[in-house]
Amino acid sequence: MYRKITSFLTSVLILSALVTAPQANAESKLFIDENIGQSVSLGMCESETQFDCIQSIYVIHEDGTRSEAKFTLGERTTIKDSVGQILDNAPQTIDYEYEKHGGEIRKSYLEVMLHTQKYYFQNYGMTLPGLTIYFYNSKRLMSADELSPNDRFEFSIKTSWLIPLNVHLHASQALYKEKVIPGGHLYTMSGSKYRLAEITDPKKIHTFGFDPLAEVQADSVRDDLGFTIDHYSKLYGTAFSTKCAENGYTVESSNAGSSGQPRVT
Repeated sequence: MYRKITSFLTSVLILSALVTAPQANAESKLFIDENIGQSVSLGMCESETQFDCIQSIYVIHEDGTRSEAKFTLGERTTIKDSVGQILDNAPQTIDYEYEKHGGEIRKSYLEVMLHTQKYYFQNYGMTLPGLTIYFYNSKRLMSADELSPNDRFEFSIKTSWLIPLNVHLHASQALYKEKVIPGGHLYTMSGSKYRLAEITDPKKIHTFGFDPLAEVQADSVRDDLGFTIDHYSKLYGTAFSTKCAENGYTVESSNAGSSGQPRVT
């Protein structure tokens, strides 16, 4: 029997894998309460017992050498939006050796956010719980154009409740690892920048709203580097179907902003 696998958006699928679904640890201590609607900028872990934080950020150079980036978290601004959700934001930057060990120190802006299972993303009218990591340039635009293609960036994140439903690696040379640790999980994602195909035409976006399998031409391309882990929430809305979530989750890398889970048609 011939079965055709397609993606949520038209894309070139580079990497796809099925990973066994981890089980939630009922005894985990919550450091960011997922039962409150909130979006939080993550900082570095300050102790071995802390969760919902960044354990490390490394840059891996073309010759295989690696060095830890210096992460800086700016002043936090905490507000509530019109529906009472907590938006806990802070500027995040890293200073790192550029292109080689002992090389020039460069600064990059980034956004490492954890969104709880009740976080409602109003632009699209849906809940989008999970972890997002994106690079920005010096103009504060979501772009990796100032990064060298010869550097790979590796993020290790400790979480107390995040359970993957779908993982999307917005990266070239992308790698992903998940490890169950006492009290939660450790997720490690790495990759270098790549060319992102974007659809910005409202008519095309509207077309996808009715037919997610429609074939349309990208409106533009740009350099991008980022990672997304969509959270498997049993209580509220999720980014994708949870029909097969008990059996595992998909991991993919593609040249679309959100390729989603492969499907059978």
